[in-house]
Amino acid sequence: MLRTMDDLEDYSVGATDGSVGRVKDFYFDDAFWVVRYFLVEAGAWLAGRKVLISTQSIRAPNWFNRLLPVPMTRQEVAERQDIETQLPMRGDRHLRSCKSVTSSHIRAPDGDVGHVCGFLIDEENWAIRYLIVDTRNWWLGHHVLIAPEWIVGLSWDEHTVTVTLTRDAVRNAPPYHAKTQFDRDAEMKLHDHYGLPGYWAGKVTLQNPEIRHGA
Repeated sequence: MLRTMDDLEDYSVGATDGSVGRVKDFYFDDAFWVVRYFLVEAGAWLAGRKVLISTQSIRAPNWFNRLLPVPMTRQEVAERQDIETQLPMRGDRHLRSCKSVTSSHIRAPDGDVGHVCGFLIDEENWAIRYLIVDTRNWWLGHHVLIAPEWIVGLSWDEHTVTVTLTRDAVRNAPPYHAKTQFDRDAEMKLHDHYGLPGYWAGKVTLQNPEIRHGA
């Protein structure tokens, strides 16, 4: 099942001996488009510090109770270092905050088509399956979805994402509605519209996007 970044925000992270805090952001690898860490804002027990919890540490999420359990104590969490929330982690230039890249402009070969306003994340492996794009500032449009596989260039310092799709193709794409479940049938309709294969058809790799990182 695919979940939006907004839906996952404020999920509670639970240690073996109590609550850690709530999810406030996500750090993803922009080379492989997979979420690597949750940014968790701890409660008063840790003076509101922010800590990173690896997605690999999550054990059997409780979707009904909006809980992400981790096999560590609160003391082990407390020993983790604070981070700067708007910058990639030191030593990994591919790690990006979802919130920091939201609002980046989507550029087609024939012009801008919209801006990033969210992400759809696969709950099974934390892969980012689609960018949610708002086209309403360019025409009387709607929200559409663009898969990372269709991206050929990234410039986070310039806040731009370049895709292979034309403006008309994006303009006429099936609209995405957050309140409507986006199931496999809807995914197939989207990919049929663009004439491009889905990630479920086999292993999908990025088309060697040119990534330019800002300072």
